[in-house]
Amino acid sequence: MESYTWSIQRLDSTVFMKPLQLPKGQLFGVHDGLNLQDGDEFFVIVQGVNSLGYVHTERSDGITIRQEPLMPGIVRDGPVFGVDFNVQPSITELWGNWDAFGKTKEENPDLIDGGNPDIDPRIGGHQEIIYYEVAVGNDRRYPNTRTNIHPYVRVDLNQTWHFTDLELLPEIGHYYITVRGIGSSSASRTQTSNGIRVGVGGTVVKQGKLQLASCIPSTRDISFSWEGFEFGLPVMFYQWGISSNLSAVNNLTCQQLQLFEHKETENSVFLNAFDIQPMINVLKTTFVEQNGLKMQHGKAYLVVVIATDESAICSMVTKEILVDTTPPISGVIKVGPENNLGVMFADQSDRMTVSWQNYNDPDSSMENYRLTLFEGGLCTGGDMRTPSIAITDAIILEPDASEYTFYQLYLKNDRPYFVHLEASNCAGLIVSNYTVPILLDQQPPIPGDVKDGTDFSTDIEFQNSTTFINASFLHQLKPSGGADICPENIIDLTLANWNKINHVGIWGVDGNVIHDKHQSRSKNGVLELIMMPDVKTTRMLAGALDREIDGTSGKYKFEVKAASSELYGVTSVVLREGPPGVFVDYDINITEHIVSGNGSLSMRSSDGSVTPVDAFPYTLDDDSYKGPLNASTLQNSCGFQLHPALPCDNTSYATLWCTWLADPKQSKFEIIALEFDPSTALHTYTIILNKESNSIQLAVDGKVKTTMYQIPKLDAPCLLSMAVRNKDLFYPETYDPFNRPHVRASFYKISLPQGKGTHCNYGKPFQNTGTGITIFSMGLGTNKNETDVIPFQEVVETCLPCSSACDALFCDASCVEPMKMYTIIWDDLDLEDKQYVSTNNTYENRTVAATYFVHVKSLTGSGLYTSATSNGITIDTSGPLVDILYHVDISVSDKNRVVHQGQNHTIAARWDAYDMESQVVGFEWAIGTEPFATDIQSYRWMGNQKLGKSDDLSAVLQDGHTYYVSVRVTNRAGGQTV
Repeated sequence: MESYTWSIQRLDSTVFMKPLQLPKGQLFGVHDGLNLQDGDEFFVIVQGVNSLGYVHTERSDGITIRQEPLMPGIVRDGPVFGVDFNVQPSITELWGNWDAFGKTKEENPDLIDGGNPDIDPRIGGHQEIIYYEVAVGNDRRYPNTRTNIHPYVRVDLNQTWHFTDLELLPEIGHYYITVRGIGSSSASRTQTSNGIRVGVGGTVVKQGKLQLASCIPSTRDISFSWEGFEFGLPVMFYQWGISSNLSAVNNLTCQQLQLFEHKETENSVFLNAFDIQPMINVLKTTFVEQNGLKMQHGKAYLVVVIATDESAICSMVTKEILVDTTPPISGVIKVGPENNLGVMFADQSDRMTVSWQNYNDPDSSMENYRLTLFEGGLCTGGDMRTPSIAITDAIILEPDASEYTFYQLYLKNDRPYFVHLEASNCAGLIVSNYTVPILLDQQPPIPGDVKDGTDFSTDIEFQNSTTFINASFLHQLKPSGGADICPENIIDLTLANWNKINHVGIWGVDGNVIHDKHQSRSKNGVLELIMMPDVKTTRMLAGALDREIDGTSGKYKFEVKAASSELYGVTSVVLREGPPGVFVDYDINITEHIVSGNGSLSMRSSDGSVTPVDAFPYTLDDDSYKGPLNASTLQNSCGFQLHPALPCDNTSYATLWCTWLADPKQSKFEIIALEFDPSTALHTYTIILNKESNSIQLAVDGKVKTTMYQIPKLDAPCLLSMAVRNKDLFYPETYDPFNRPHVRASFYKISLPQGKGTHCNYGKPFQNTGTGITIFSMGLGTNKNETDVIPFQEVVETCLPCSSACDALFCDASCVEPMKMYTIIWDDLDLEDKQYVSTNNTYENRTVAATYFVHVKSLTGSGLYTSATSNGITIDTSGPLVDILYHVDISVSDKNRVVHQGQNHTIAARWDAYDMESQVVGFEWAIGTEPFATDIQSYRWMGNQKLGKSDDLSAVLQDGHTYYVSVRVTNRAGGQTV
């Protein structure tokens, strides 16, 4: 086009402005200085002429004059869109945000419908904003003070602006943001904020705290709260979010995550890390509950909460959480020792200790444990495996706890108890368990006797092997309550069950005693044996009794108050063979056999001969002895005597003795010093006879004081006899014949062993008392206090009898055997046969034969235990030493050594041997035509005889031939020497 001409006409075609040619190249026209009226309507006509002279005319759509200003907007101070700040800490920056100018008011219906009826909700297009201008001033009253800090700057259609590099005065006056909106109709509207103070705030007083567990139980839902944020100014709003990218968020500051519109683009690189829950402004809400999240089990996430105060200062708190949707894994709860009975046991009625292990959570961690003790119903009825009522409050324990003790309990043994344990992980998920029934058992088993060797009836002391150890013991399975499963065979102490001895003198004792039947009596169930002087002679009248017994192995128990020493009284009890009606005793001079200053409690005499004492040459009219007067006063006898302290001595004694009918030289005794006077109080004296091991023991008040071996054989029937006598031929020099002095021995209780073949006769069994014994363990040691050779090892597992109502929870109904004997054999050993011991009063060691002790521990199902130890077995690997062996010619002498003999019908020999460790128990001898041969006579057992004679050889022996005697000697360890 070469030129343009434009004109303005009214809508009724009236020309308002004549055509006017525009300067060449100008494409717009302005016509001002008009005085238009509201409602006028115009249109513009533009004509263009091209270079050929052609004219092209265009007409506009028209315009209507409206005298309507732009709608006013809202201007706010501060960096957060929609929020008006009153203060800020910065003195070099200002922020402003605005909205609702002109047609943008439609974007906020609240400003239209919220109560101003003068605002037309139908906002025309002429209200469209085409750009904004923003300025800063320190006084909004005047146009020039609204822009005196920073002049208007065009910001296009932005609705926020950030002024920087300002020089503002802190805490003095206010600064105002002024916004001018320019509409599409060229109309403008200016609006000013209500002002902001600078240099105010900017301090964080206190960090906040998240009320959120370290773990949550859901992958979709989360709810939590926060508290404690404190600034110099009130909190303006909170924001929160969740991120799975912990490393990307951990090092960020709250300023990098604030949701300010002017910062969102700048902070978007940081805010994008919140992939689970985008950062969101929740204003002043302090509790959130969010659903529909997409988290994964076992993964960690970071929860972030930011608080911003009215000065835009922020504070951030974070919490790493773990998503755990599974409960913890159950472990094991323990009360008392472990067992395989399906129940557990407590051993105290006022407390119970509970332990647990293996409770864990592989995905998160344990949070706490809750323990409660429950009681079950009575064992006599109902379900014993179901808890009934809680008897304690729930106890909450820390996650590192593994044991707890309930105190101030009142547990009973007639019902079960249960521990309820709840284990919670950090996500609050719980696994709960009840224990198996818990029973109260406070009664440990009663220890029994342990015998060395495989035969419980014989407790061996020696063996010659170092490759094995044997032991045996009894187990009483059925608790007997107050009754003994091996009850005492208590003897009736009325005189009708005893034979009164009425006889002059005592066999085996040179004395002046007449045993008078009138000096024995029974009073109130007590046998009394009285001794007093005879007024007719210088003899003592004393009481004595006897009765026939089986004489089996076992315990012979006597509860006795001995006769006092006033009349030199001796109280004597004897087990023997021989005729009844006479008292057999052994004369022991205590003073003669005690070495002055010897502090030991037991002194053994050397074996010595006893000169037989002939019986008195006359009998009483009603003599209790009916046998021949020339009978031997020595018998196969064993007994004990009680010697109260004499006025010249402060020590009382007991003796244990044995004599042989056939060999007076074998008589032996032991003397035991007592710690009390046996005549002042009642004490219990027990003879423990073991025929199988050929031994006898004396126990005082339950404690064994001495043991003797190689005792005489006491064949059944035997006699039990008791008497009181004097010693040293005592007879009082003066006394009142009408009030004669007297002493008495009082027997309050006598018990004998059970019948032959009863195990109880040889020792005590291990006894069940509460829960039965389930396991026996055995160990080996070099002393009674430790198992230093072989530690305890389980050797027997027993059955559990049903003895009480609660036992039904675990017992074996088929376990009905009342008593059982166990024999344990340990072989393939390599024991030392020697030991080193320290000698008295020196620090030097000497070598002795090794002694080993078997330890047996009995363990009940409830974990209670008791132990017992054998008497010990000594290793003797050497045989006896034969020091005498020679022939004798019986036709000449049985004592003289010979190498030739003048007869051919008898061969005889003498021998002797000794063994320093285990002693000789017997000899065997044989005859042969060569050394060690037995072709003339096989080995014959001679016992302890040291003279052998074979007199039936007349058809065997030949003149001029040499014959050899072989002697085989056996010691107590079983070792032999030929």
